[in-house]
Amino acid sequence: MKKRATQQPNLQEIMQAVSMLVKQVNQLSSESAKAAKAAPKAAELTKAELTKAAKAAPKAAELTKAELTKAAKSLQIIVYSEKAYAIVGESKPFKSQISEAGGRFNGYLNVNGKKAPGWLFSRKSHDKTELQKLIKSF
Repeated sequence: MKKRATQQPNLQEIMQAVSMLVKQVNQLSSESAKAAKAAPKAAELTKAELTKAAKAAPKAAELTKAELTKAAKSLQIIVYSEKAYAIVGESKPFKSQISEAGGRFNGYLNVNGKKAPGWLFSRKSHDKTELQKLIKSF
């Protein structure tokens, strides 16, 4: 049997490998330290943005009330066909309530020969008084 000649790494190669590993660990810890320092700055910026938005919120709420009143007054119920009623007008602020009431949105209704957005309701499942109550609730 022949014995293999095994080469053992010398001390200099081992020291080079260890040195390279130490450099990599230092680089990673440096990067994580930089990220840790940047995180509080990002959180402070977010707090400042939230504060600014909170101060602006009452102004937006007042404006929204006026817009809601104007939009609610623009809504009309029309007999769209023998099978459907339509609610036309500025309905975007009320889209969730209208949808929950069973309306289906159509952006291209033919109203007096013009294309207009609106909501369709089946005449079988909804009557006009029910839709009038819905609009008055806005």
